[in-house]
Amino acid sequence: MARYHFHLVDHDVRLDLRAVELASEAKILDFAEQLATGLLRAPESAYAQNPDAWEIRVTNDNGVEVFCLALSEVAGKR
Repeated sequence: MARYHFHLVDHDVRLDLRAVELASEAKILDFAEQLATGLLRAPESAYAQNPDAWEIRVTNDNGVEVFCLALSEVAGKR
């Protein structure tokens, strides 16, 4: 399994959410969607108020971006 790092990004702001070991790209997407759903759950949060401004970027241990999920994509599914 490879280790991936999940970062919450708003233009210049970057918050490291967590690093986890995952077996496949499908697992990366599932985990990113779970994180996004949790962030959007509180309607008064900055994430729920402006999901277009935020995204979760996933990098590998070498710092190479392997996936990006806009919170607005998840907000649109709710």
